[in-house]
Amino acid sequence: MLILSTFIYLGPTVGTLLGLVSKNRNATGLVDSIAPAAPIFTSVPEATQEEKIVITGLSEPGADVELFVNGPSVGVAIVDSVGIFTFTDIKLIKGNNTIFAKATDSDNNVSDKSETLSIAYDKDAPKIDIISPKSGDTIRNLNQRIIVKGKVNEKSVVRINERTAIVKPDLTFELSLGVEEGNQQIKIIATDPAGNQKEETFSITYVKSS
Repeated sequence: MLILSTFIYLGPTVGTLLGLVSKNRNATGLVDSIAPAAPIFTSVPEATQEEKIVITGLSEPGADVELFVNGPSVGVAIVDSVGIFTFTDIKLIKGNNTIFAKATDSDNNVSDKSETLSIAYDKDAPKIDIISPKSGDTIRNLNQRIIVKGKVNEKSVVRINERTAIVKPDLTFELSLGVEEGNQQIKIIATDPAGNQKEETFSITYVKSS
């Protein structure tokens, strides 16, 4: 009789507790109130000459990753079983673009936003201004070298006759180039971070004399 009375007395409390646990369990039977980690981008270029790009990254398997480009959401991707998400045909605007992402798990826990990254969409080739020597110049010295100097209008890798020149913070560049007597062709190629290239070719005459 005592046992039955105790069960009747505790019955409502036990039922309430079981209801709360059941309500907050996920499919595995465990309570999940922990938000997934912020997504991590693994394939985002600093700059590109393509209007549409592919963006990949890592997040919690099975989560939904929402991508934001220049403010608005542009889509949701499901993270695969090994933790990889992929967005294809992400359209950029000309100039600088900002992107970030958030992950939401099956229990609607939302992550912090990812690191915000910048992508430059640039289809314009850099410009090269040749300072010295000028096309058609005659250079005279005894060391069989000439100093090629110039300037680009944006951050670039500059190669002169297949050798890499030093580009200074003010975007000027120079290179000491070995030459033989006679007519010398000089080819300058500048490549910006998006992969756009500009080429300038000119000729000078070198004379070994004092």
